[in-house]
Amino acid sequence: MQHYFGIINYKNIEVDYFTRKATLDNKTLDLHPMEWAILAYLLFNKGKIIRHVKIIDDIWGNGYTYKSQTDRHTLHVAVSRLRIKLDKDIIVTRRGIGYGIL
Repeated sequence: MQHYFGIINYKNIEVDYFTRKATLDNKTLDLHPMEWAILAYLLFNKGKIIRHVKIIDDIWGNGYTYKSQTDRHTLHVAVSRLRIKLDKDIIVTRRGIGYGIL
């Protein structure tokens, strides 16, 4: 995953890479570390649809190799939980391809 230190704002969301905090409408979001990583990653790559395998490889990192449908399911569950905490339309799904924030 590319590293960025600073703050990214998108609509009513703010992600602070230094403190690893995220806010929605100036209210702190209670995010699991995986949810935070996915949100930060998608915001850093906003405007693109990122393939499931690429997201898994980049977020899990350090030579992690995509091993099974279980990895993809774990990603889907984390994105689903994240959508509940955000505006549901923020994260776009391209079925069979990946996710993005457009």
